[in-house]
Amino acid sequence: MKSRGRCPLILKPECESMPKQFYTVKEVASRLNMSASSVYALVECGHLAFYRLGKRRGAIRISDEDLDSFLQGCRVGTSEPTKAPRQRRSRKLQHIRL
Repeated sequence: MKSRGRCPLILKPECESMPKQFYTVKEVASRLNMSASSVYALVECGHLAFYRLGKRRGAIRISDEDLDSFLQGCRVGTSEPTKAPRQRRSRKLQHIRL
């Protein structure tokens, strides 16, 4: 039986560590509450890792691991309690005479 130009996807043993879940650009945009063009911009500038699947340009797919690592890189703040900022002493302005 001829496959009509389509190759079945056969995972090699070393590929078992590949991500199990892939998202389209629209799905990622929906999850991050942003536009698809913003996701494309993140992909283009290299901030968000992706896979190209298919011939020629191929479809962009983003793994759940890559999305999680991107979000961790965007995280602001720490889980550790921060020290209270030091109080500034008021300085006398010597150059101003009242």
